[in-house]
Amino acid sequence: MGLTAFEDEEWWDRYREVVNDDPEMSTRGHDTFDENFYIDVGDDRYLIKMYEGEVEEVVADPGIGEDWTLGIEGPREAWEGLEIDYGATETRREEMRAASSKGVTNR
Repeated sequence: MGLTAFEDEEWWDRYREVVNDDPEMSTRGHDTFDENFYIDVGDDRYLIKMYEGEVEEVVADPGIGEDWTLGIEGPREAWEGLEIDYGATETRREEMRAASSKGVTNR
């Protein structure tokens, strides 16, 4: 069996880039989000380390010395059915930038 998206380091690098470039992360206090959380994909765990609303690091199979505030768990089949449309994300980002330049805020 080949690698799933979640087992691919490039997928997580792209995830970090999309989250960190999202203008909505700087609205309504999201830029102060400093909580670590984990995502369980079946038997695999990924720790998402956040600082000031940005993904600092993604740690595969974190050890007992790591800490987190919350976790999201689901069977591998459910996660594999989840697709992130990065093109739609880019379009939304452009819309937010345009609205921001006009003084419109997202509520």
